[in-house]
Amino acid sequence: MNRDPTPPLDDAELLAWLDGRLSRGARARVDARLADDAAARDLLFDLARGPSPGFAAAVRTAAAAETPDLLAYALDGPYGGIKAAMDDPREADGDAPPVYAADGVVDLILRPGAPLSETPQAAIFVCRGDGPLTAPDVSVRKAPGGAMRLRVPAARLFAEAGRYAICVAIGADVDARFVGRTLIEARRDEPDIRWLAADVFFDPSD
Repeated sequence: MNRDPTPPLDDAELLAWLDGRLSRGARARVDARLADDAAARDLLFDLARGPSPGFAAAVRTAAAAETPDLLAYALDGPYGGIKAAMDDPREADGDAPPVYAADGVVDLILRPGAPLSETPQAAIFVCRGDGPLTAPDVSVRKAPGGAMRLRVPAARLFAEAGRYAICVAIGADVDARFVGRTLIEARRDEPDIRWLAADVFFDPSD
């Protein structure tokens, strides 16, 4: 009888991953499973929006604060890209950005450092290389506790083949004031905004 040699991820293991309590090898195994397992990513999103055992002290601190700690937000992913060998020597360290085909789905999770009573605003932008930001017609899904998720077809984010950065502005109303600026300029001009970015490749011919 054939059996899957890789056991499924459970909530305890994902909580340990969220809290940074896994060894390097165990974290690499979870990373690989998350990249290939949409159900595990759904579970990760559910866990990210609620309290975990390691967050107790941070919850008390956040509850006493007048505004959420936007700097504590982290980006998990993006997931869902196809696996491809990268010939670019700059990616020789094995940490190459994911590659998305035309029918690929970009899936990333934004998680706060501690559960929040109110989820802040967030805006999604895309830039090609170091070029100006554009604002695709997409939005994040919000969950109680402050976690957010972007799950959208790659073709809605990227116009043509190339390397892109998916940029998230947290604490910003969804408007066009960043469009036309570079990410460096936006970070410089808007110091109260938490910016997170992830590099990806888009290859619609794959």
